[in-house]
Amino acid sequence: MKHIITLLFIASTDLLFSQSVGFKAAKEQFEKKNYQQVVTLLESQKSPDSQALALLGKSYFHLKQPQKAIPYFKKATQLKPKSAEAQYWLGMANFDILRSDIPFNKKGYYAHQVRKTFKTALKLDSTHVEARKELARYYLNAPRIAGGSTSKAKKHAKILKKYDKTAGYRLEAGIYVNTKAYDQAEKVYQTMIKEGLADETIYYWLSEVNHRSKDFKEAFDYCRQMAKKYPDYLIGYYQYAKVAVLAKQNIAEGIKKAQLYLKKDPDNQASPGNHWVYYRLGTLYQLKGDDTKAQEAFREALKIKPDFKQAKEALNN
Repeated sequence: MKHIITLLFIASTDLLFSQSVGFKAAKEQFEKKNYQQVVTLLESQKSPDSQALALLGKSYFHLKQPQKAIPYFKKATQLKPKSAEAQYWLGMANFDILRSDIPFNKKGYYAHQVRKTFKTALKLDSTHVEARKELARYYLNAPRIAGGSTSKAKKHAKILKKYDKTAGYRLEAGIYVNTKAYDQAEKVYQTMIKEGLADETIYYWLSEVNHRSKDFKEAFDYCRQMAKKYPDYLIGYYQYAKVAVLAKQNIAEGIKKAQLYLKKDPDNQASPGNHWVYYRLGTLYQLKGDDTKAQEAFREALKIKPDFKQAKEALNN
């Protein structure tokens, strides 16, 4: 009998060791963004623990397969019912499905799941920044019949400032942008600069809210500040070109900024992508009256993205 117990103990120890090694390898692959490899390594485990289940769920989430992620996140919450992080990820998977092209009659179910899981995460850990941000985004974008509420979103932004001032300000400003209260958004972003909480994206948004409110002079000024302060932030150059197109002003400078973006990103690695930059460049050449260069730019955009609707339409006009 003792011999049998010893053999069972050794077998269980070997299994635990094997799973531990497998999880370590899977975690390394996850950090390298090899999500399919994570799935291959972990799905073969007979009794994965909560960590392995969460990693499987996250991998499927990043593979854009939230339906497959949900069962793993659910099991993780069952094994660790007090884990705010597990609830948060379960909410994210449901939110991903809710925002996808699903039948209208299924939206109510997923909307309920999103609210429930994020609220549960915050009950377990009121300082969970991401759960609070996502719940606020839900309230901000959901229709009223599904619980949407701008006032609730603002309430969460106010609470968030206690735990993460930068995230709270960003959320507050984002709410103002969403509701087209651009002057209020600008004040929040300016406060972030004064308090030393701003990065390059804040200057981008200052330019954006000013161009949306048709104050192109200020929009250009923030673009210039952005380029001077963050010369490697390529979207700053794109933003200048975009504002030049929309304002139909500073055309020559807009062309230079678009060309500089393309020079700094020859391999098309940055956002929004070189196809958009070529499209803006082509439009600027049109505004300048140089149709030959405009056509060349639109063709370059289509080389990168053959189904780019805006460039196709511009080329055919």
